[in-house]
Amino acid sequence: EMSRWLLLFSADCYCNTLIAVKGLSNIILHFLFNLETFGFKLYTYSSNPEPPSIRKELQTLEAVKGTAAQLECEVTGTAPFEISWLKNRKVITGDQKYKIISQDSLSRLEIQSFESADVGDYQCVISNDVGKVTTKALPPVFSKRVDSTTAVVGNTVKLQAAIKGSAPITVKWMKDSEILRDEDPNIKMVFENNVANLSITTVAISHGGKYLCHAENEAGQQKCLSYPEPARIVEPAESISVTAGDSATLECTISGSPELKVKWFKDGKEMISGRKYKMTLKDNISKHGGKYSCQAQNQAGSQTCSAVLTVKGLFKILKMVHWTINS
Repeated sequence: EMSRWLLLFSADCYCNTLIAVKGLSNIILHFLFNLETFGFKLYTYSSNPEPPSIRKELQTLEAVKGTAAQLECEVTGTAPFEISWLKNRKVITGDQKYKIISQDSLSRLEIQSFESADVGDYQCVISNDVGKVTTKALPPVFSKRVDSTTAVVGNTVKLQAAIKGSAPITVKWMKDSEILRDEDPNIKMVFENNVANLSITTVAISHGGKYLCHAENEAGQQKCLSYPEPARIVEPAESISVTAGDSATLECTISGSPELKVKWFKDGKEMISGRKYKMTLKDNISKHGGKYSCQAQNQAGSQTCSAVLTVKGLFKILKMVHWTINS
């Protein structure tokens, strides 16, 4: 016999019926287990239920117009769960456009045919009797960066950037490190449909300068420059000492506007070129000791850092073997 069981039935009409049964005999209990094949779901009752928590967060999705797209969220905790999906903070109901599928710890939102109107901020909300959780917001990311431009005095010019991330997103523009405000009647700043626009209706010489678009939401912030930012080494590679036979890794952190290129040199001779910021030496490391340099560059400039790799232990081993032979 079981002291307590909960039986949950879900039908196509989306009605939930909760039945508590005590003191079931073995025969009835066996019958209940078989009911799962007919759409019944059997849950054990827990005296210490756990609130829901997100095991797998939502990921940024890029979809092709006219094709199907789906978002998935995985949750842990004590079932049963109540799961709902939001788009731009508004609840989504299952219809011909959206299909919500929730099974065990996984919930999936399917968009049958993706259109421009489906672009937005999606969230999954999960709750049970002891708690509630919502998927994390996504920080802003520039999907289209601000381009440098040249304008003629008296003409109109527009700077534009496309931004992805969880709403609400706050956007501000800066010129030469100063925040732009609506004081200049020739300047208009608009952020609509995830696109930030800065328009200057009548360009004057004073409008020339370096412009920056700054986007921020509850999950983070990001900036985008209208001019290329020179390649810069933020964290240079450090000199290290390793024992012969071990592996060694030299790593540096760089920043700057795309396209960033990286070159590695050993004692002045180029080794690796491309976008690799980390280099690992594994085989026959005893011959790899020396001075290493990492050069980061883009169209706006370049910067180089150097580190020394010292391989130790080889001389001591040879000396010990020689002493043994003499003895």
